[in-house]
Amino acid sequence: MAVSDCLSRLKETSALNHLINMGIVISLLNHKGGVGKTTSAVNIGAAMVELGKRVLLIDLDPQANLTISLGIPRQKVTIYEALRGESEVSPYCHKSGMDVVVSGSGD
Repeated sequence: MAVSDCLSRLKETSALNHLINMGIVISLLNHKGGVGKTTSAVNIGAAMVELGKRVLLIDLDPQANLTISLGIPRQKVTIYEALRGESEVSPYCHKSGMDVVVSGSGD
């Protein structure tokens, strides 16, 4: 059996289709500030959108640096209301292919 035949058969299996359609989680974290976490997240997210991927950025920074750097206006519901169980997570559609779960500025 040729390799192409094997690959064709594998593509027909639901297990492989599940793996192909699975999302990938990329986390950027560091206790130290000023190391480029927000800049990296924005640029990796934008690059993934350019490659045709759907991206969900989640801003867990209490200062809302990711939310602010993308120019997203203040939202009524942020990640913190969702974490406290006061509301559902409500992503903001920043642009086609990129949604953001916004953070609040804490005030």
